[in-house]
Amino acid sequence: MMWSTFHIKVFTTSEKAILNSVIKNFCCYSGKTLEKFTHLEKPWRHTRCGLPVDAHSNRIISKELLGEYFIAVKEKFCMLNPGDIGEYSQAIFEQIN
Repeated sequence: MMWSTFHIKVFTTSEKAILNSVIKNFCCYSGKTLEKFTHLEKPWRHTRCGLPVDAHSNRIISKELLGEYFIAVKEKFCMLNPGDIGEYSQAIFEQIN
């Protein structure tokens, strides 16, 4: 989808709240920090299984693996509303420091 044709009206109110919470809780981190976040997570590690840390890869992380992972994150952090995303972002930040 081209950004010039993107329209915010495609999202429901709930989806907008989630997107806003993700932006609020993750936009403060640098690209390198966000990269470290993703490289700690199971979908990344599972998909790269056996590859050296610095090896380039075209392996695709499956939607199923992502779904399973974020369902587990939602349960672990008792995410009941979009504001609960902040606790997850703080916890993962503490893992890299």
